[in-house]
Amino acid sequence: MKLKTWGRQWLRRNWPSRSDQTPRSNRAAIAIVNFNTGDLLSHLLFSIFRVLDRQQLARVVVVDNASTDFSKTFLDHLRKAGLIDVLFNDTQRYHGPALNQAMTYLAGLRRQGLTPSQIFDYVWILDSDTVVLRPDVLKDAVACTEQHRAGLIGEHQPHKALPEGYAHVSSILVDPEKVWRRSIAPFEESGAPAKELQISLRKQGIVVHDFPFRRHNYILHLGRGTLARIKESRNEKNRYHQWASEHFHPHFHGNHDGAQIHRQFLEVFYTEVPTFSGEALTAACQRTKPLRLTLPAPAIAPGARPDQHAG
Repeated sequence: MKLKTWGRQWLRRNWPSRSDQTPRSNRAAIAIVNFNTGDLLSHLLFSIFRVLDRQQLARVVVVDNASTDFSKTFLDHLRKAGLIDVLFNDTQRYHGPALNQAMTYLAGLRRQGLTPSQIFDYVWILDSDTVVLRPDVLKDAVACTEQHRAGLIGEHQPHKALPEGYAHVSSILVDPEKVWRRSIAPFEESGAPAKELQISLRKQGIVVHDFPFRRHNYILHLGRGTLARIKESRNEKNRYHQWASEHFHPHFHGNHDGAQIHRQFLEVFYTEVPTFSGEALTAACQRTKPLRLTLPAPAIAPGARPDQHAG
């Protein structure tokens, strides 16, 4: 299930280095890929703007892989309101190549020059079927990255190609100066799109550190969100059609309280956006009153091994 889209030399420009001696920013840009997960993506974007500490949020970029649901309509509303940047693809590029597209776009913004309030030194990659639960997630994740001088942090799970653990791509924070370089593999199209990237980092001695994004309820990952939409579409040309036909139920990544937390979040969402539309979602995201969710103590099933991600 691997689609090779980059040459052996991984041709791309390195992430632009800082040209001055000013302290690194603790702000991050967020990159998300969407394919027909409009309802889930609307929940994620709402949580980003209403739960996350906006002082650390520099930019949100969504790459849409030729969605045929209602995604484009509300994404265009959010774009026109200045809340997000959107890259609309006219073909299904799949998850890994679309993440490379988002990183290239963000690198281009850095080269063009940003104002001090727009500068970011980290990129947070999130699956479209995640929800932000805690306002301190970026503060703690950036602190962890700096403490361990890591190139990438994410919650580790077992993987046969990575005995040290695979930082699951549903939520990873990267330092692009270390990660987005010609000597490091980009994202690939497979069930584990960040695998080769992490192998490259470790071979070059760049730290990939475990961070409890899901274990400590910083985020909630439903799991299999895109697979469910692929199954519903019955599009046999999609490379994940067979897999989607067999695996499409949410697994909450082993979180026993996942369904309960998700229900609570949806109650808040539909209170704020009672009649869904692009205008209503935009207005809800623009409100400045932060949301605070009542979260149970983290509870992850012992030995939980969720399936690999599919884009």
